[in-house]
Amino acid sequence: MSEPPIPSAPGPEGLSPESMTTPAPGLQPLRCHPSRFLIVAAVASWSLLGLTAMVGAWSLMTGRLRITPPDGPAGDYEAQMRLLVRPEQYLLFPQAHPQDYGAFLRIQTAMVKSRLVLNAALQQPKVADLAVIRNQTEPIEWLEKEVRADYGPELLTISLRGDNPEELKILVDAITEAYLNEVVYKDHRKRLERIEQLRELAQRYEQRLHTKRTQLRELTKAVGARNAINLAIQQRLALEQGELAQKELTQLRGEIRRLQTELAVQEARAKALAEETIPESQIEEALEKDSVVQKCRAEISKIELQLQAMKDSTTSQSFDRHSRPQQDALKNTKQALETRKQEIRPAVTKELRDRLLAEIQTAIANLKARLAFSVELEKALLADVERYSKMAPDINQNTLDLEALKEEIAQAEEIVKKAAMEAEMIERNAPPRVQKLDEQAVVRKLR
Repeated sequence: MSEPPIPSAPGPEGLSPESMTTPAPGLQPLRCHPSRFLIVAAVASWSLLGLTAMVGAWSLMTGRLRITPPDGPAGDYEAQMRLLVRPEQYLLFPQAHPQDYGAFLRIQTAMVKSRLVLNAALQQPKVADLAVIRNQTEPIEWLEKEVRADYGPELLTISLRGDNPEELKILVDAITEAYLNEVVYKDHRKRLERIEQLRELAQRYEQRLHTKRTQLRELTKAVGARNAINLAIQQRLALEQGELAQKELTQLRGEIRRLQTELAVQEARAKALAEETIPESQIEEALEKDSVVQKCRAEISKIELQLQAMKDSTTSQSFDRHSRPQQDALKNTKQALETRKQEIRPAVTKELRDRLLAEIQTAIANLKARLAFSVELEKALLADVERYSKMAPDINQNTLDLEALKEEIAQAEEIVKKAAMEAEMIERNAPPRVQKLDEQAVVRKLR
């Protein structure tokens, strides 16, 4: 019994198998020798390898190929963390050699797998207690091989494969946290420090601006209108002022020498005052000021007047007989006067000597004060003489310095303006350049 025919399945585009094997009209069927068939197969294989190489080269040139290690060990799960990487960087002052965004991404990829980051991750207590870490002889070398870091447009992916999803999630989260703390946030803190540096820079240049503006005002006053006539007048005035100051200085130095001589005399007199004799006239004058002496003087004058009146009204015999009591009183009063003078003489002499010493000391103090003032005035005049002597030749130089000072002020104002603008642009709450897109690592099952 013959087998029933097998129905033919329709070919592509509605063609039947028979039509695909039947040559078209006018064509002969191809009859290939086995060796020719092997040659055709080899050519096709080499063409496929060449096409693959071209695709790989194009991928490398366009940056679409992952620069990552080969797949990790066989595992059923993969934990993954995605991070946003911003291409822009907020800096007002342009850098001499700005960093390419692609180079920045490659650096970040390398930093994820760096020992700095992996060591920081392994030091976290939640990571050190994981079984997969305890089972490794060299945990950091194992992580270097197993952690994957891939980058694409504005995206950085950190992943790890294995059999325990919870441990994978903890590890990827720890590596991400270490990368952010050791690399990203340090850069953010540097930006904050940059703000403080800009503020200090602005303050320093504000102080410089204040100083430069003060100098500019003074220099403008010193230079005035910059023409030959004005400069000649200023030079002549400077010379005249210098000559006047020199004349005053000469006179003052003569006065200083006179004061020094007088001071030396008074100091020598004060030392010799203990042995110096007080003039008798001064002592007598002081004695006459005593109240008792003055009463005696008054009493003597009174008695003498009485005696004169008696003498004028009586004869000489009667005067001698009746004036005896007044004569005795006059004698006793004069004796009392001399006794009083002798008693108070030492005290009066000492008082005069002390008073004279006080006057000498006062004179010495006044001389010293005048001498000190004259010495300070001499310094000021000497400074004026030196200033005026330098002013005349400096006027021409000041004219040149004026333009340079204006240029410095303009540059400082520009720096302050730029620093203020950059400090305002880089705010304290500005987000870091790299930021997590996932709150935690996402675990997916591979198979």
